[in-house]
Formats: sequence, structure tokens, C-alpha cells
Amino acid sequence: MLLHKDVGAKPELKDRNGLTVLLLACNVGHIIAAELLVAPTAAAEALDVCNAMGRTALMWPVETGLMSVVERFVAAGAKAEVKDNNWITALALACVKVCDILVLSGAKATAAETSAKISVQSVGCWVKATGHWIKTN
Repeated sequence: MLLHKDVGAKPELKDRNGLTVLLLACNVGHIIAAELLVAPTAAAEALDVCNAMGRTALMWPVETGLMSVVERFVAAGAKAEVKDNNWITALALACVKVCDILVLSGAKATAAETSAKISVQSVGCWVKATGHWIKTN
């Protein structure tokens, strides 16, 4: 893959749809390309660039449950607190992902985990750290 400063590649540049090459790789689900692009994108200080919907590249592996990719993004400095156009963060998306799994597997929706600052009520998830109420269905 040619993404190197010597050939003039600029991972921070956006196309007319507001996508960087990393965001594009994430949008089409290309895991290998996304993993290869994390370091040069971080070096260009463009890891948290948002698309037209305010979504960062980190939000894709969080939503799809690709924990090894999430770890790579976070290790490179991706910020989980960036809010999209609907004020949703990667942290809130992670909460929804976990709530979905638990609620759909029959978990009682009355548990509260105060140390994680997350409460599950009915079929929703309240993330105190970001102040979001998120429906899980």
C-alpha cells in the first residue's frame, strides 16, 4: 500500500464526501487497510477527523465489535469522547453494543454497575460519563 510521505500521500485529506482514506477503509469494512492506516493517520494528527455525520474512524470498529482494531486505534491516540452530529460518542456506541448483547440474551434490565457508571433500564442504556440515554432497539 502506498501511503508514505515520500510519495506525497496525506492521510488527513478528505474527499468531496468528507472521508479520509482511513474513514473510507472503515466505511467499507476493510480491516487490514484500516489497521495499516492508523499509524500514518495518527502521525498526521488526523485520527479523529470526522465524516459528514461527525463520525470518527474509531466509531466503526466499536460498533462492529472489532476489539483488536479498537485497541489499535486507542493505542494510537484516538479519542473515544468525540461526539458525532447526534452527540453520540464511541463510548456510548460501545455501551449500546454490550447492552444489545445482554438484553437480547435475556438479561434482566434492572442491573446497575456503579463502578462503570453505566445503568441498564428497560431496553436502554444510560452512559453517565457522556450524558446520553440510548435505546438499544
